[in-house]
Formats: sequence, C-alpha cells, structure tokens
Amino acid sequence: MPDIFISHSTNDREVAKEIQDYFFKNGASAFLAPFSIEVGTKWSNEILSNLKQARVVLFLASKVACDSPYVNQELGASLMLSKKIVPVIWDMPPENLPGWVKDYQAVDLRNGFYALRPVLDSIIKKLKLDKNREGILLMLAIGFLAWLLLKE
Repeated sequence: MPDIFISHSTNDREVAKEIQDYFFKNGASAFLAPFSIEVGTKWSNEILSNLKQARVVLFLASKVACDSPYVNQELGASLMLSKKIVPVIWDMPPENLPGWVKDYQAVDLRNGFYALRPVLDSIIKKLKLDKNREGILLMLAIGFLAWLLLKE
C-alpha cells in the first residue's frame, strides 16, 4: 500500500521521480505510475487501486498537469475518495488550480524549490505518526482479545 500517490503530467516526470526517490529514502512509499506499474499490467486498474490505498495525493500542479485529462481524472477520484490533496505549484498562481482543488492549501514554489523539502518532511512525519498510532491500536486490540480468551 503506497503512503503517497504522486499525480503529475509526463512533462514533469523528472521532478516527480526526484520526489518519489526522496520519499523512499525517508521511509515513505510513493506510487508514481511510470515507475511503479509492472510491465504488462493494465494501467487504469493499477492507478485506481493505488489511488484508493494511498493516504495522501501529492499533486504536482504545473500548467501542463492542470490541463491533462488524466491528471484531472485522478484529482476527481481523489476528491470522491476524500483523500488529502497537497497541490504543489511553481509556474502559476494557486487560483489557477482546477475545480475544487482550489479549495486546498497549495505549496507555492514560485519563489524557489527550497520550500518543498520541509513540506515533504512534514508529510513523511505525519504518515509515520499515523502508522505508529495504528500499530499501537492493533497491539491493544490483540491484547484485549487475548485477555478475553484467557479470561474464559
């Protein structure tokens, strides 16, 4: 299950790959279609499956990406699935984001990409905290079930 789904235009593939690599290096899994889908796999099924499983959608919102029908399908599905969407812009103002994505706080990199790393680190930190909480809850549930079984 990927932690992050990276929605992007193929024109932004190099930036997307650098971000995916950064997530991997820091303990988070990131789905990036051209690099995450195995040869011979049906793209649409794999994209939708990974989008459903991801906790966060990182939308690399370049002008080209905002005009892409495929990216807009991913965003529409993200909205319908109530995903946390993090738009990242660098070549346009936030008000040019498509549709309802305008309602999400964007990471504005128009003054430089230096602001991206703290955002990525924040996403990774939150994902790790969520996983730790889930692990603790699972251990508590197992402990409670064991207690119930031993009680009888």
